Amino acid sequence: MVRFKYEIEGRAWVVGSLIIVSMIWIHLLFPMTSVSVDDLTLSKMPTALWPVFSIYPRQLESIPAILFSHFAHTSDGHLMSNVMILTVFMIMLAKISQRFLSITFAILILSGVFIWSFHPVQNEHTNLLGASALIFGLLGYILLRIVLNKDLLDSLEYQNCVNSYTREIALNAWISFVIFSIIVIYVRSSVSGAIVLGEGVLSYGHVLGLISGIVVYIVELILVVLKRQRNSLDK
Repeated sequence: MVRFKYEIEGRAWVVGSLIIVSMIWIHLLFPMTSVSVDDLTLSKMPTALWPVFSIYPRQLESIPAILFSHFAHTSDGHLMSNVMILTVFMIMLAKISQRFLSITFAILILSGVFIWSFHPVQNEHTNLLGASALIFGLLGYILLRIVLNKDLLDSLEYQNCVNSYTREIALNAWISFVIFSIIVIYVRSSVSGAIVLGEGVLSYGHVLGLISGIVVYIVELILVVLKRQRNSLDK
């Protein structure tokens, strides 16, 4: 079972803090107000920077937004809700994995690539921004790590791990319930219109972000297995 056994490294604290602070200051420098789902978001952001901070699906000039769109938000409420949930998930990731940096950046980039590549274009104003995809990517990774694979990565890498199964099963059940509760309220807010891209349409970005976290976990698992096999052959 998963164990919150790692101390958060200094690099993880620095990078996680930089991500959060960057989101806050980009929003302070370029405050935004959504007029409607059919209009571009009004902003003090220069027009030339829109393709950098907002993804226009399959538009070549919007490729930089694959990375930077996670840092811009449409309102104070949008920013604060994302920052709070993202902070919790990043702390959880840092406590269950020593690969915080590589996992975070892999999800950040892959979710942006998925959104740029596969998100439907609903009208000529479709522009996509916010940390929701990164949040759901971390969620997908953490859920797999906690629920599905019973800390398989650690058991492959550290055979001498000693478990207290009863305590860990109870802890994982509780964590799973907390994460499920977060999913429920996030989906409810999306459907009710707080985070929508069209009339009553749930953001595809959430789903694509979730898929990116799952893909990152599967790739990591494959790499760990290959590394273990290579080490076995070397002995």
